[in-house]
Amino acid sequence: IFHNDTTASGDSDFGHVWGFTRDTSDSTVTSYRYWAGAGSVLFKSTNTNPFSAWAQDAIAGGDSTPTDLSHLYSDIATFEGALVVSTSTDLHRMASGSWDRSWWDTTLVQTALTSSIYHPLHVWERTLLIGDANLLHIIDRNNVVSTSRVTLPPEFYITKFISRIDRVWILTRHIYRGEGAIFEWDGRSNTYNRQYSAKAEMCLSGVVGKDSIPYVMNSLGQLL
Repeated sequence: IFHNDTTASGDSDFGHVWGFTRDTSDSTVTSYRYWAGAGSVLFKSTNTNPFSAWAQDAIAGGDSTPTDLSHLYSDIATFEGALVVSTSTDLHRMASGSWDRSWWDTTLVQTALTSSIYHPLHVWERTLLIGDANLLHIIDRNNVVSTSRVTLPPEFYITKFISRIDRVWILTRHIYRGEGAIFEWDGRSNTYNRQYSAKAEMCLSGVVGKDSIPYVMNSLGQLL
């Protein structure tokens, strides 16, 4: 999506890409449009085609478009007809062309997220999962919050979630440079169900294949 247009209306603020999604929250289009988190801001496709022109978001509705994002702590997800992005300590939400730039702290009246760490987001069974250091917070489809729904051992910080219909796998890094871990959760229990070694300090990414088997890439380049 980088097209070397450094004019004020172009991509001069384009930076490190940290997330992609598509959503229906912007009322100016009639179907899905694509979004990218890049540097401290968001970019979006001008229509429903991801190969169309991209432009930096300039939605002024509500609190206006966020500019406090970063590849160090931000993620992006589409949840219940809204776009949600994480920041260093908060979540921003955009629905119907209007931004709520303190959805977590102010609107949902929650304690700020742990500062200056990565906050991965994941939608599973109409529930938004939020990683916050070693804590998993959830928001259900009615915007009811359950903080610290799952607490991991304190040395493990959440880096990503992967899921299938009956399970979530919580990928982590070991903050003291030991072996990271993968935690399996059934979505109902008060704690995780199983713990597996990541065989390296960090889980980089993962996916659940068509065979319903989870695959994880660790920081040594091993596929688990």
